[in-house]
Amino acid sequence: MTFAHQILQGMTWHARQIPTRHEFHYPYRFWAVNLTQLADNPLPNVNMSASHVPTWLPKWLKKSLQQSLTLPLLSQHHWALYQFHQEDYFAINRLDPSLDNRLTASLGQPAPSASLLVKAQQTWQQLTGSQPTGEVVALVVLRNMGWYFSPVNFYIGFDENHQPSHFLAEVSNTPWNKRHYYGFLLTGEKTLYQHDKGFHVSPFNPINQQYHWRVEIHPKRYASADDNPEQNGFDVVIDIGLTDRRGKVFNAGVSLKGVQLDEASVITAIKRRPWMSATSLLQIYWQAFKLYVLKRVPYQAYNQRLPQ
Repeated sequence: MTFAHQILQGMTWHARQIPTRHEFHYPYRFWAVNLTQLADNPLPNVNMSASHVPTWLPKWLKKSLQQSLTLPLLSQHHWALYQFHQEDYFAINRLDPSLDNRLTASLGQPAPSASLLVKAQQTWQQLTGSQPTGEVVALVVLRNMGWYFSPVNFYIGFDENHQPSHFLAEVSNTPWNKRHYYGFLLTGEKTLYQHDKGFHVSPFNPINQQYHWRVEIHPKRYASADDNPEQNGFDVVIDIGLTDRRGKVFNAGVSLKGVQLDEASVITAIKRRPWMSATSLLQIYWQAFKLYVLKRVPYQAYNQRLPQ
């Protein structure tokens, strides 16, 4: 039994309570890639034939045109509308390399060619003192039209009994283009965990705050097809609360349901939201405009602290 590659689809939400109320939500999607099985089970190449070929053309000509006018939708190894490019993840922070140095000081910097699986395992070893004994699934945003943008990626580690055991968040702060990693152990299908904030993300939140995580991994099974064995899957809820001396400040999260990644599910997902990276970035800056200009939420300088 192994974990299938999946598409996780649902909603993301943001809700601010302090210093003023502000809430929004919009559709979101992660690609759940089984890193442990990736070498033997790569992501499929998915193409979509052009749909605008006139129906009145002779069949032989219409078929020829449809074969030549194809749009690559998903690929792991070459350009496509959505491309899984491993070098996009665990990238060196060119603006603040000390973040990477802190993680790898005792382990040595992994080679640029090191697999994404190795980088995740090394990061877990540094942050939690252990590594998953089972498979590792990455919940990531893919390159969209050759451009990569993701506020956060998540990595879920499982034990040999397919139970969630390790969690890793790869956080990017959009205005400053830096990255940071939070890792902790999971206690089964639902985990609550809290810690001090260690990375400045929002220009509207100070640094001296606390994170409160709720991570829920709900298992499911995908029926076997043809000669393929039955595979595991999961739905996920990740909620992140933010508190400080004033009380509950903010929370954000995702609630996503998984579907097995195949040609049909890829085409359906991309037809619904072909430009997710661009729309996510526009949402971030539009909401920031409303907070700063319309609601007068004060700007917090990088690593600015809330007065005690």
